Amino acid sequence: MRPLCHVCHEYDLESEAQLQDRLCDLLRLKGYLVSHALDSRHSEPGLPDIIAVGRKGGPAEGSLIVVETKKGNAKLREATVTKRGRYLPGQQDWLDAFAAVRRTDAMVVRTTDDWDSVVAKLTKEVLR
Repeated sequence: MRPLCHVCHEYDLESEAQLQDRLCDLLRLKGYLVSHALDSRHSEPGLPDIIAVGRKGGPAEGSLIVVETKKGNAKLREATVTKRGRYLPGQQDWLDAFAAVRRTDAMVVRTTDDWDSVVAKLTKEVLR
């Protein structure tokens, strides 16, 4: 039996982890490469739970989706109502930054690369 919500006294729909699993499965099915950190303590504070990019040559090619999941319940639709559903510091900043992206660059940087070349390449990419 699902746990009873202490706020609205209805049964919770699903856990946040279950929702994340369902979203990742759906995105993969729709042609996305999906990244989901199982332990966010090792990520930058506020980084969204799921980052998905359309697979090259697939139906979603060129698409980027970022998702922050929150536990909710049937009566309370606002994510900020309960303590466990509130945004943590930095989460909205990350979502806003991703939403504002107009260009994406991809590159490989190796430990053997000359640091000045890396800085020049990143600076060039940022300034173009």
